Amino acid sequence: MNNAIHGQSTNQYYHKNPSIVNSGEDINISVTLFITDPVVSGMLFFRSKGQMSYQEISMQYVNGNWEGVIPSRNVDSDGIEYVVILHKKLWGRISVPNNENPFKNPLFINVLSKKSERQIIDAPKINKIQSDNYVDADILILSPESGSINRPDEVVIAVSLFNTEAVDTISYRVLIDGKDYTKRSILDDGILTLTPTELSIGPHFVRLLFKTSYGLDITPVEWSFNITKAMINVSQSFRYKGNIGANNSNTSASGVGIEEQSHNGKIDGELSWIKARYSYRNSSRESSFIQPLNRETLTLQVTDYLKLEYGDVYPSLSPFLLDGKRVRGRHIHIDLPWLDFQYVNGNLNEQVNYKSGKVDGGYIFLANNTEINPDGSRIFNLNRTGYTFPQSISAARLSFTVFSLFSGGLHFLKARDNFDEMPMSISDQEMFTFTAIDSTLDSAYIFNELINDNSEYKYGDFKQLSLSNGDSIMIPENNWVGVKPRENFVAGFNFETALDNRNIIFQLAWNYSLTNNNIWNGPLTLDELDTKLDSLKDGKILDVSLDGVPDPDDYKNLFTINEFMTPFSPVDPVTMQKNPFRAIINMPSSALHVRLKGSYTLNNLLVEYKQVGPEFYTFGNPYMTNNIREFTIKDRLALLGRRLMFVVGYSKKDNKLGETVLNPLKTNTLMLNTTLVPGPGAPSIVFNMQIIGKNNGVDSVEVDSLGQFLKDNREDSRALNTLVSINMPGSLGPISNTIAVNYNSITYKDIIATDEKYLDSPRQDDFLFQKSDTRTFSANISSRFPFPLRTVLNFNKTQIFMPMIDQNFIVTKNEIAWTSVGINCTYSLKNNSIRISSGADYMTNGTDESSVQIVGLKLGVDWDIINNLVFSAKSNMRLNRIKANEDDGIDNDNDGKTDNRGEIWSTSNSGLIFSMNYRF
Repeated sequence: MNNAIHGQSTNQYYHKNPSIVNSGEDINISVTLFITDPVVSGMLFFRSKGQMSYQEISMQYVNGNWEGVIPSRNVDSDGIEYVVILHKKLWGRISVPNNENPFKNPLFINVLSKKSERQIIDAPKINKIQSDNYVDADILILSPESGSINRPDEVVIAVSLFNTEAVDTISYRVLIDGKDYTKRSILDDGILTLTPTELSIGPHFVRLLFKTSYGLDITPVEWSFNITKAMINVSQSFRYKGNIGANNSNTSASGVGIEEQSHNGKIDGELSWIKARYSYRNSSRESSFIQPLNRETLTLQVTDYLKLEYGDVYPSLSPFLLDGKRVRGRHIHIDLPWLDFQYVNGNLNEQVNYKSGKVDGGYIFLANNTEINPDGSRIFNLNRTGYTFPQSISAARLSFTVFSLFSGGLHFLKARDNFDEMPMSISDQEMFTFTAIDSTLDSAYIFNELINDNSEYKYGDFKQLSLSNGDSIMIPENNWVGVKPRENFVAGFNFETALDNRNIIFQLAWNYSLTNNNIWNGPLTLDELDTKLDSLKDGKILDVSLDGVPDPDDYKNLFTINEFMTPFSPVDPVTMQKNPFRAIINMPSSALHVRLKGSYTLNNLLVEYKQVGPEFYTFGNPYMTNNIREFTIKDRLALLGRRLMFVVGYSKKDNKLGETVLNPLKTNTLMLNTTLVPGPGAPSIVFNMQIIGKNNGVDSVEVDSLGQFLKDNREDSRALNTLVSINMPGSLGPISNTIAVNYNSITYKDIIATDEKYLDSPRQDDFLFQKSDTRTFSANISSRFPFPLRTVLNFNKTQIFMPMIDQNFIVTKNEIAWTSVGINCTYSLKNNSIRISSGADYMTNGTDESSVQIVGLKLGVDWDIINNLVFSAKSNMRLNRIKANEDDGIDNDNDGKTDNRGEIWSTSNSGLIFSMNYRF
């Protein structure tokens, strides 16, 4: 289900969803916090709609908000699902959306197709020769790269038509500098190639003209490149470019200062046969007590067939294995026309020994485990906590392609927490809480100068005190009370075939995982395996004989087999007795994905089946949703030269993956998406609608032995999610404007309370249907003036209607509404060498005594000091006005005064950022 809420508000934060964006554009995600407990870090997780794995990027604290940017390369017309996780300084975290399983119910952003973007924004820039009625097509330039410098014998004109549809492969033209080279070109298997031999030294311009199979002109593909003389030596052939920069930020939030200095850089070097890129980012907040913030990557591309990456790499092998998660190590990729091989080795997590500066963040005192020796001395048992194991990973994938008709491959992943690298003892300065068992026996530890008022000791002081008292301290070497070391092994395969000139594509993938949640004590022996699930030493596990079963110790280098392994049995024994075929298909730690795609005339059809078992898990993609089975059918219809698009789809989802699931939750979704983009200068309209039904199959309420009502777990609900978006370009005199208006509504209905079929078993009077309706309206006006001024004016109102029940069992809906308005301006001076930006915004949740008003201000400047050297300065401030503090009789700001003006207005956060960047 797509959770398309376009604004969220809780007592902890406010977040406005970006609503609708264009494909190929960056998306900025911003969260405004209301809490006093500071947040130290944030992560943004995102994926395209329908994908299984999330990508992750770090968020930055900017202008009083935690912000993260989804890169434009990941923004496609399928839409974006995302989750924000913010980590508090004093433990705990905040999730957006605010629910128990945010990764199963992410927020959703609608994305307009590239067609819409180009027609509205870029169309006026296209030089059209015959008419304005061009049809867009996704044609990929392979070589030479735009703006590249090439030797005469290296020039090959090549483009890919794999992603295009209904292109006439006969009626096309290839022009270089206006001269027709069509007859010398070759169009085969979706690749157009041309090898010109007489091009002169200097710049050249390529123009490709295509038509659809219906005779419509496709937007011309144009780019330029240069030809130079053959290089005499290596130094002449070497080309490079790059940039370096530094930032200094000083911000405060809720009275807590956050200061950070960082520097970054990137350099690209290229010879005729090899390309290299080195990039880095170093932060002053880097610490051995948290996961690394610094990033460093070296990439070597040897011709088109070998890619080597070292440092912080983000490999993608399979969504069921490893898909974009950061690995500190190396990535080798061999890409041949018929063979593809990838190998990854490194660490997913780095070693963290303890939480520095936090009481009980490294040691914990186990008072009930204190032992008394025969001589009366005591052994105090402490244990380790607050640590993170270094988690190593090795993964590989090998795949083959046969005549562009069949492709397939095998892959595996092995990841393990290396607990043997963790130290037993850490800093003597770390503190823990001492708990006395007996005030008389423990008097020496209760009354002294080393313990503070909160009964807390430094480890070094406690160690010296215990030795002086004849006592001792015991810390175990393993089996600590903190997190347990784990191990993960995943293996699988995939297969793909194309039919009817790639108009039909069939894809199949299957994977299986093994996860051990505690490898402290290593593998079991055969004797231990015999008695682990039953107490009988009979050479059997329950009724299964161990004859011929290999010793688990023989496989300890591959995987640790013990009682903490998941799954302990590969198949569900109950299902195996009833239906062996279903038991194999529904193995609890397997994942199956089948997809059929068809592309004919104006239709794109997708039929897809996904099934991920409840125990399937991979360290390389830990946020993948499991325990799910989903069937989807969807068709996209393009009319009027792709100016009018219809998408109709149906999906059915449940968690009925085993006989032990008694009441599976079934979700049926029917959707209709329409997009109308008439052409440049005309308004574009988007209308989306989803009808989502949920039913858990429970048809009666729970009662006790006397027939008295206990609770009602039935769910039969329906949600209606509608979205309307209108984009209107236009001009008002010399001022060019673009107006975007969005409206989104989500309403829920309890079928059990309204449908006649439930009249025999109605809801109780005190039952509360706990689903909140939402309604969001937003408008944006972007203006460009004849002088160098640009402005963006935005308005947003989000309403959340939360059901509540009073003491008389009367259900009402409590409205939480946030209204915001803001303006952002940019103005340039001295031929755009100085660019000034400013902004102001106002947000409130009402006008009553409990209302809050938030005012934000920001000011910045970018100055091109010399060519390619840019200095930037940015400042921001956010003020809170809490009207209830005016006469509550409480000293809210702890200044010794009550109900003064300082308690009404307060600075929630402020910041100042300086940066310097140089490009070369």
